[in-house]
Amino acid sequence: MRNCCAIVMALCVGCGGKSDTTDTGGETDVVPPTPAGQVVGEGLSASLYSAWGTSASDVYMVGADDGTGPLVLHYDGVDWTRLETGTTGDLWWVWGDGQDSVWIAGEGGRVVRYTVSTGTFEEEVVTGDNITLFGIWGSGPDDLWTVGGDTNSGAGGTVVHYDGADWTAAADLPAEASGGLVYKVWGSSGDDLWMVGTNALLMHSDGAGTWRVDPPPIYASNPLFTVAGCGSEVVAVGGYGNAAIARNEGSGWVDDSPPAADVAPGFNGVVVDCTYGTYGVGNNGAIWKRDGAWAPTGETPLTLLDFHGVWVDPDGGVWAVGGKLSAQNDGFVAYDGPATIPVIAL
Repeated sequence: MRNCCAIVMALCVGCGGKSDTTDTGGETDVVPPTPAGQVVGEGLSASLYSAWGTSASDVYMVGADDGTGPLVLHYDGVDWTRLETGTTGDLWWVWGDGQDSVWIAGEGGRVVRYTVSTGTFEEEVVTGDNITLFGIWGSGPDDLWTVGGDTNSGAGGTVVHYDGADWTAAADLPAEASGGLVYKVWGSSGDDLWMVGTNALLMHSDGAGTWRVDPPPIYASNPLFTVAGCGSEVVAVGGYGNAAIARNEGSGWVDDSPPAADVAPGFNGVVVDCTYGTYGVGNNGAIWKRDGAWAPTGETPLTLLDFHGVWVDPDGGVWAVGGKLSAQNDGFVAYDGPATIPVIAL
């Protein structure tokens, strides 16, 4: 299946840099604009959609199927390894319990579980095989949520819960969710969950079957692709040509989108780190940080490809992953932090 938000996100605007000039003895030297961070991987066989890890030396990345299976990478602090899942189809999001399991959601209504201690993968179809699961998050190994929908119809919003033994589809979803796609889920705990999706969906769950849909502070025509938070602060990002951002600090949602004059392309991913801050990534190599207001992290992007996911490690390193999302190839990885990361060579 080659559909979903990745193709939508190919509609983007430019994100240009600037150059400074320095007068040196009557001659003007052009000082090239500086990007933030380093290119860790480029020209990879498939686009990467999500990154997660336990430390700067234990990082997982997942992405599209390049014809030999989904691209799943692991970095151990020294080397990069491609992990062979034994499955087929695109994998969209990764989350781990920090113990012995890494969970990956993807197309075909399936979740792939990687057991770290044995190095083995298990695949389970947890909903209809016409459903793509775009997001997964949990409060622990016995409390996971995965979300998605039918990309062929653009509807069939799906929410599935795992209790440590069984996967169960959520009942009585609001019409705003079931009539569209649910892209991502995040929670501050198992009974405080937020889910986002098409038509600026902002949906809350108490984890026990009570649902609430909040009116969005942005245009309802905008998709919201990713949600993340820290404590009571929650940030949801999306948009088409321009970034559309909703932020809630506990007292309701407000429009936190950068002004159009700032030329912030549509954002596809966001992370809210309690120590190191909030980062959004998106089209045309956009990596932006919110420090009172949103601003790009460098004068010029490292790439004009599109980023889809972002993660901050415990040392403050920012990992951004993406590629040529419309074609689901040409994978790209960027890193900005205190470590020196080797280039991916597979």
